[in-house]
Amino acid sequence: MKKCFQQFNNSQIVYPNDILNGKLYYGNWKHAASQEVIDNIGLTHILNMTSEVENFFQLNPQISYLKISIDDEDFTNISQHFKESWEFISNALQDNKNKILIHCAQGKSRSATIVCMYLMKKFKLGFEYVFLYIYYFLFQQLYQILSYVQSRRDVACPNYGFIEQLKQFEKNNFEFF
Repeated sequence: MKKCFQQFNNSQIVYPNDILNGKLYYGNWKHAASQEVIDNIGLTHILNMTSEVENFFQLNPQISYLKISIDDEDFTNISQHFKESWEFISNALQDNKNKILIHCAQGKSRSATIVCMYLMKKFKLGFEYVFLYIYYFLFQQLYQILSYVQSRRDVACPNYGFIEQLKQFEKNNFEFF
């Protein structure tokens, strides 16, 4: 009986979305709070894009954290954190053994914005392509980049202010200011 219960519990684990070939994951606070998720994926880095969620395993020396305390409001200047986020993600992914989770509270707006920013800069892709790829990847890649992010995690939905900041980032040729 105990074995069946354990199997049922293990089958109920919900994992973050794999954005880049088992290296970059995108999710919510529950993923960041799950020791099983962290261990099973082998996460080494966590980018916490919230003011309201703690770094659950901060004392674990095998996990590097970056916490950027911002609110999910249209008027929040998330672009001021693009460079720091880019550097943390890029440095983490330089070592092929590392795996990173980018999360916010619900895994919808703040983390989606940072995932889009990273993909836009890394691959020199426009916002529309990245967003649409994320959104529609599982449904025949109908559009361009938020589409990619949304295809991998269909709840991806940066707020209007964050979208405008991503578009400005694209207009500035993916340069940080």
